[in-house]
Amino acid sequence: MMEYIDNAYVFIKQNDFERALTLLKKAYGLQDLVPQFAHHCQRDNYTLVVMFHNMGLCYQNLSMLAEAGASICEAIKIFPIMNLEE
Repeated sequence: MMEYIDNAYVFIKQNDFERALTLLKKAYGLQDLVPQFAHHCQRDNYTLVVMFHNMGLCYQNLSMLAEAGASICEAIKIFPIMNLEE
């Protein structure tokens, strides 16, 4: 899963949002299959926030604004779970 997210970031930096989104969708499909994500520890939640944020970024750049908003909302939903310390 992390390999997909990391490779997607490379494509985002190259402004290749379609390829990045393809990889992020694959990562999204794996989140329920990877045992570590069943527990949603702090690191896992951070990974999910990054994934949804990057999906939103890709959708925005592809002018798919409804999907972009939905992805960003998913990222925002995870923040309260993360228990971030100030």
